[in-house]
Amino acid sequence: MNFTRTFLSKRKLAKLVDNGKAWGWDDLRMPTIRGVGRRGITTPALRDFILKQGPSRNVVTMDWTSYWAANKNEIDPVAPQHTAISKKDRVKVPSRERARLRSSEPKTSRCTPRTQPWGRRRWPLARRYYYSTRPTLRASRTARQLR
Repeated sequence: MNFTRTFLSKRKLAKLVDNGKAWGWDDLRMPTIRGVGRRGITTPALRDFILKQGPSRNVVTMDWTSYWAANKNEIDPVAPQHTAISKKDRVKVPSRERARLRSSEPKTSRCTPRTQPWGRRRWPLARRYYYSTRPTLRASRTARQLR
């Protein structure tokens, strides 16, 4: 099995380590089990990806997206979802909802999008909310992949 735009030869990878271009075999940039393990691949996702390929003598060129998709399917049901907006990209939007609602009871939403093992998170009502002027993370990832 090969991956697009990736050296998998031990000789070529050893040359990168020997020349100091990589810190070692567990460098995040290395396509080794240790390297991708440090990037966040889980053992069950790796096992699932290998079993889906099946035994074959043919050389197949794969794209990294299918590899990381297996990891996403493993992590998504249990990973909490968070929101972050950088200060330079945010826009203040005044909230009229707080004036309408006399009680300061916060809204709630699920912590994970598909399952609810961790319950719900609380969104307090505020006088102003912040929205990002940047496109969503998924859109920027897609643009990076197309380049």
